[in-house]
Amino acid sequence: MSSIRNAISRPAYRERAQPVSREELGHLEKRKDYLIRAQKTKQEKKRIKFLAEKARLRNPDEFHPSMVSVKGKSGEALLMDNKANREEYNSLVESQDLRYIRACIQTERKKIDRLQSAIDLLNTGLGDTAQEDDSEEEEEPQVKPKAKTNHTVFVDTAEDLQRFNPATHFQTPENLLKRKYNRPRVSQLASYEVPELDPKVRQENERRRFRMLKELDSRLDRERIMALAEKQLMANSLKKDKGEKKVVGKDKDGIPIYKFKAERKR
Repeated sequence: MSSIRNAISRPAYRERAQPVSREELGHLEKRKDYLIRAQKTKQEKKRIKFLAEKARLRNPDEFHPSMVSVKGKSGEALLMDNKANREEYNSLVESQDLRYIRACIQTERKKIDRLQSAIDLLNTGLGDTAQEDDSEEEEEPQVKPKAKTNHTVFVDTAEDLQRFNPATHFQTPENLLKRKYNRPRVSQLASYEVPELDPKVRQENERRRFRMLKELDSRLDRERIMALAEKQLMANSLKKDKGEKKVVGKDKDGIPIYKFKAERKR
């Protein structure tokens, strides 16, 4: 009989919706919604009752020796009863900071190299008039020069040294010799045709170049500050190292320079 009853189509059950006059009150709560809300309320009441009973039965005279030597900070319990443990913890924190700062310095240097290469490409596309146009509109930020590095070329005799010409050796114009990258040769420049740029595109490139110079200036400052912090952390770690040492002076940034006494190793 049940199969016959199920074979007969019956109208679908529909719950009443929110009346039009009460639509501003939101969704009309059904029985299934009420059951979920009632279940959550009962669980909360049960939890509060359990915590109240636990607080009532708590022993106010309860004591453990670790209460004296444990220092809580931001939800963490740190055991500070031993001086060696405290020093080990501080050295671990400083070493983590030093590694983090070194990683940040490497990231900043990569970004600086990418910015410098992009600026060189924009300078090549804009030509010599880019600096004149920028000077008329607004002054460019002063970019601090990086440390100088040398490119050593070995020759056989003193006569070759006197006749040596860097532009001829590298086959590049003299005004491009100071570049470390993006240094085209004379043959490449001879075969390259400079396309005519649209004035709007040229103006947009000039604005982009100025923004890159500004970002480059700020990143160089950030790299300098992080390098100073790295030197300070290294000086602090040397100060805590074992062995007889003394301060022999300070560098240009005011960070002390330590000199350790020579010890004979067994």
